[in-house]
Amino acid sequence: MHLITLASSLALTVAIVPSLAFPATSQPAGEWKAPAEGDDRGPCPMLNTLANHGYLPRNGRDISKDMAIEVLDEVLNWDETVVSDLYDFAQPTNPQPNATTINLKELTRHNILEHDASLSRQDSQFGPADVFNEKIWNETVAHFKGDVIDVGMAAKARTARTIAATSMNALFTFPQLGMNF
Repeated sequence: MHLITLASSLALTVAIVPSLAFPATSQPAGEWKAPAEGDDRGPCPMLNTLANHGYLPRNGRDISKDMAIEVLDEVLNWDETVVSDLYDFAQPTNPQPNATTINLKELTRHNILEHDASLSRQDSQFGPADVFNEKIWNETVAHFKGDVIDVGMAAKARTARTIAATSMNALFTFPQLGMNF
């Protein structure tokens, strides 16, 4: 089951998401726009993509639970319970007391949503884990043969990345949530 989730997550990370109407922004939802200076982005390529395309706030801030549930259901067909559980897991990253939103930048707190052995980011032990790492991504995509990423390819990429990360990182940890992504 974890590999199916991983394969789905990988496919969603690199897929172009369909158009969806949301409150007016400077660009309609669905159109890609690079983050502006001062915008938040985090360690999750999927959430960053949703912000870059305007499904989540383009500035990456003030994402409510209801918004997350609606977006991930409508755009990615994720189950409400799964989104709700993930949101509750991420909620403590907001340092504001009694906060009711999350910000993408704050998700970089280690072992919340950010985890070692990311398929596209370096481990936090070696520097910022929220910045795309082309070398790591190239090692990952080397396992993807063909137009469709299947479970076998995803499993090989995940296994290779985990082996590489554990061999280099003496402080390596891989929480259960990380195994799903």
